[in-house]
Amino acid sequence: MKKSLLFTIISLLFFIPNTFGQANQKNIIINELSQGSGIATPATDEWIELLVTADGTDIKGVYLDTDNRVTSYDIGSNISVQLSDTVQGFASAPKGAIIVIYNAANKDTSKLGPDDVDFTDGTLLIPSNNTRYLSTTGWKTSKRTGDVIGLFNPQGTGGTIEGIMAIAWNYTGWTNSFSNGWGYALLSSTPLLDNQGLKYTGGTTAGVSSAGNWSVENDANSTPGWLNDTNQNSLPVELNSFSASVANGSTVNLSWKTATEVNNYGFDVERSSGNSGWQKIGFVAGSGNSNSPQDYSFTDNPSGGTSFSYRLKQIDVGGSSQYYDPVTVNLTLSGKPKLLQNSPNPFNPSTTIKFYTPNTSDVTIKIYDMLGREVTTLINHQTTAGYHVVYWNGKDSRGENVASGIYLYRLTAGNFSETKKMNLLK
Repeated sequence: MKKSLLFTIISLLFFIPNTFGQANQKNIIINELSQGSGIATPATDEWIELLVTADGTDIKGVYLDTDNRVTSYDIGSNISVQLSDTVQGFASAPKGAIIVIYNAANKDTSKLGPDDVDFTDGTLLIPSNNTRYLSTTGWKTSKRTGDVIGLFNPQGTGGTIEGIMAIAWNYTGWTNSFSNGWGYALLSSTPLLDNQGLKYTGGTTAGVSSAGNWSVENDANSTPGWLNDTNQNSLPVELNSFSASVANGSTVNLSWKTATEVNNYGFDVERSSGNSGWQKIGFVAGSGNSNSPQDYSFTDNPSGGTSFSYRLKQIDVGGSSQYYDPVTVNLTLSGKPKLLQNSPNPFNPSTTIKFYTPNTSDVTIKIYDMLGREVTTLINHQTTAGYHVVYWNGKDSRGENVASGIYLYRLTAGNFSETKKMNLLK
């Protein structure tokens, strides 16, 4: 798709006071929209896609609003649709949640798949007349005037409109009625034409202030229900652990666990031995979108050596990929456990800790500060023989970020204990 960068953005603020007057950031953005193909009313292929960019975002009552001067066609024809303020899942929406709302009067089934009316997985694809997740049925009359597409919060008082994020075409009159602290982006552009839509590729809420993160696209190239680019992995595939163990002296068992996933297509499993390069030896399908831990495993029977390294290549549905740190196994195992130096070191915000156990044993890895106070426990369970990897994200046992400094990490496996230092540098 050939992008046409649009605009100069004047200003954008995202901190929104709630009904008690305190700041309440609304981390929800317009990710993509299609104004429809053709001048017919209702137009074909007319929809809006919303993306939540932070865990625990309250999206109850948020409404989309567009005015008829933004485009020459339906998506700007004076319409509004509002998310329900009674759906329990909307009170604390997960990072990476995607909501697609389409014009129920004319659904384009070639672009939009079957309806998804279960928000437990953080995704929705619903018509504009859905009564479970929307407070209104169908497109309603716009609440604003002037050339504007935006997301708004219904808690305004005294006639003001509390904006979460709004886009204006060559019109600033409505911005004066915002409550203090509400933000908007002023864009200079000609109206969207037939078969065109708007696409955001900035990733998080912070990116909407950059003109390079907005572009006009042809409707044919739009992708409702999927993240637009690699910068938008707002709920990335977060790996908790990756381990390799040896069974029967020659079989390698790989296991790994993810904490969260968004658009995870799956994992390529790659192996290397000695000076040889990495070779793909298998694929394990991912869980798509998940906010709960997921366990994976893979079995290999390598030959031609005694030391083998394995790594994972995570692939999302759009084809983007990332590698995780490798683990190494030796088919001829040494006789005692070993704790390796963390990597990277210094680190910010996370680091990898590798260790080896020669047999199945109860293993703990704990983090301490330099005064000997326990910060957190990374693992405390039985592990099989082999090399294992754990990750520390720089948080304590309460989930709070710790300060910069030197920390100790200690491996205890049976009667064996070893301690090393690492440096968290912010």
